[in-house]
Amino acid sequence: AVDEQQIYLAWSTHRTTTFMALDHRGEEVWRLDLGRWVGSHGFGTSPMLYKEMVILHNSLQVDQLEPDQGEPGHGFMLAVDRKTGKEIWRSPRPGARVCYSVPAIYQPDDGGAEQLICCDTKEGIFSLDPTNGKLNWKTEGLIKMRSVSSPVIAGGLILGSTGSGGGGNYVVAIRPGTTPEVAYQIKQSAPYVPTPVAYNGMLFLFYDKGIVSCVDLSSGSIHWRERLTKGFSGSPIRAGNKVYCISDDGTLICIAASKQFKLLGQSDLGESS
Repeated sequence: AVDEQQIYLAWSTHRTTTFMALDHRGEEVWRLDLGRWVGSHGFGTSPMLYKEMVILHNSLQVDQLEPDQGEPGHGFMLAVDRKTGKEIWRSPRPGARVCYSVPAIYQPDDGGAEQLICCDTKEGIFSLDPTNGKLNWKTEGLIKMRSVSSPVIAGGLILGSTGSGGGGNYVVAIRPGTTPEVAYQIKQSAPYVPTPVAYNGMLFLFYDKGIVSCVDLSSGSIHWRERLTKGFSGSPIRAGNKVYCISDDGTLICIAASKQFKLLGQSDLGESS
C-alpha cells in the first residue's frame, strides 16, 4: 500500500513476519516483527490504509496442520500509526485456514459508523470497529474454505468468496446489519483467488480457470458467461466502462463493462503473470 509519503509492505519467512514502511527514496522508516508464520502457503495479504492507520490482516493456520508445522499460530488484525509504526490496536481473530482477504471499509446507508469488513474461514464475512478492532458482527459458517479475495461492497450488499485449489468455490452476497442476511450465492464458475469487480448494477467474476461471468448485482442472475483464456490468478480492475484483467499466460484482456459481452482487445505482455 502507498500514500504520498511512504510504502507499506509485509512478508514472512519460517521464523518471522515482517511489517514495515519505506519512504519514496527506499529508506526504511519503521519495521515490526509480528512473530512466526504458520500456514500451508506463504504470507500473501496486503496492508490497507485507513485515516492515519495502516491495517494488516495477519491470518494464521489453526487446523489441518502438517506434523512438521509445529503448534498453531495466533492470528490477529493489527492497526499501527502509519508514520511511526506504533501499535494502535490488535484484535485477536480465531483462525482456521490461512486467509488472504484484504479488509475494506463499509459506510452504512443510515449514516452509522464506518466498519472494517473482512473475510475468513472461521468468522465468514465479519465486521470490526476500525477505531479499536472490536467485533461488530460475524457470519460464522458462511465461508467454508479458504478466502483469498477481498470483500466487495456495492449496491447495498457485501460479497465474499471462498474456495480451494480443488474446487468447491462460491461467491456469497449478504445484506449487512446487526444480523446479516444472505441475499444469494453463486457457485458456477465462481473465483477462488481473483477478487470480483462491481459496476453499475453488474458484478464481474473472473474464474481461476479462465471463464468470465457478468451477473446482476442485486439478484445474482447471469447476464453472460464466456471462456476467455486458460486461467486467471490476478484480480480485474475497472476503468471507465472497461474491465481489464491479466491472464496466467500474460495476456491483458479488456472487455466492455456491460450486460452484453464485448471483447474489446487483447495484448500479449510477453511472459506469464
